Amino acid sequence: MDLNSDVAEGHWLTQLGHAQRAAGRPADALVSYHRAAVLQRRLGDRSREALAWDGTGQAYLELGRAQEASDFHRRALAVHRELGDRWQHAVALCCLADALDASDAPSDVQQYRREALTLLDDFTDPGALRLRERITNARGEDA
Repeated sequence: MDLNSDVAEGHWLTQLGHAQRAAGRPADALVSYHRAAVLQRRLGDRSREALAWDGTGQAYLELGRAQEASDFHRRALAVHRELGDRWQHAVALCCLADALDASDAPSDVQQYRREALTLLDDFTDPGALRLRERITNARGEDA
């Protein structure tokens, strides 16, 4: 096993999944995210494995498969929470809320969005401002 090349491959597989989703090819992205998650698990990088699961959830949501999306976002959320990564925890909560909102049983959506906003309190960067706005707008639609 060439550690440097495996680390790079795991990173680029996740990036490839993002590019495939952006190009409107979520089914292809599922393959890339799955390969990335398997590789990251083998490397012991739980954070990047969880990022691949988040991407998997987003791809499933784009395919109209909200229940599977929710399952993967929950897996990622548990890892981000355990690792104390407040930013990724907030992102995963937002993605989980979106997936649940698209499902037939949108329970806990508002709770997850409120929790995500609380986690974002200490972040002032443009990405956090955009995510906070996205959550606030989604909460307004749910009201």
